[in-house]
Amino acid sequence: MSMANDFLDLAKKLVRYQKADVLRARLRRAISTAYYAIFHLLLENGSAKIVSHPQIRILVGRAYTHSEMVKTAKSFQSGANSLPAHLTAPFGGTLPALPVELTRVAKAFVILQEARHAADYDSSKSFTRGDAKVFVSHASDAFTDWNTVVSMPIHHDVCELFLAAMLLGDRLKK
Repeated sequence: MSMANDFLDLAKKLVRYQKADVLRARLRRAISTAYYAIFHLLLENGSAKIVSHPQIRILVGRAYTHSEMVKTAKSFQSGANSLPAHLTAPFGGTLPALPVELTRVAKAFVILQEARHAADYDSSKSFTRGDAKVFVSHASDAFTDWNTVVSMPIHHDVCELFLAAMLLGDRLKK
């Protein structure tokens, strides 16, 4: 099982746990863990596209940064028209409409990263079990959307572009 799946399973367990002790901390941890599930989903898929050796994949995975990934996700969440020119250039400047599943993955990444920051760093913010369930659901839905879109050969190139941009960010401009 992948680290991404492990994180998603843990986030679901943290939200369902019924004991009242350390509830606030557990809900915050569930939100943070849901973000790390999608983070690892994308870096695992991206690094697997680059190398086949498992230990080298780990090295490649360490090159992904949260800031580049969220910047890319923000570009992709609004569709092909919002992408910078350097990302559409390989497609002759006109990228076909992005699959809705991919835009939802990008939106979930942005939402979950913002939620993780609040959960991990903003002690004035409180979360209910319902809040945490919503964020964990975003991660779970993103997994479903990702698995759907990558299984469609017609979207292969766009998914690779998304993963490359997640890793390389503005370095693709050069």
